[in-house]
Amino acid sequence: NDLDEKGFAHYINKAKNQLRLLCSLVRDLNIRISESEFQIQ
Repeated sequence: NDLDEKGFAHYINKAKNQLRLLCSLVRDLNIRISESEFQIQ
C-alpha cells in the first residue's frame, strides 16, 4: 500500500510538472501572439 501511494504521488508530481510546463508554453505563445498583433496594428 505504501508503494502504491508513493507511486501515485510520483505520478501526481510528474503530472504537475507537465502542467506547469504546458502553462508556461501557453503563456509564452500568448505573449508572442500579442506582440505580433501589436506589430500588425
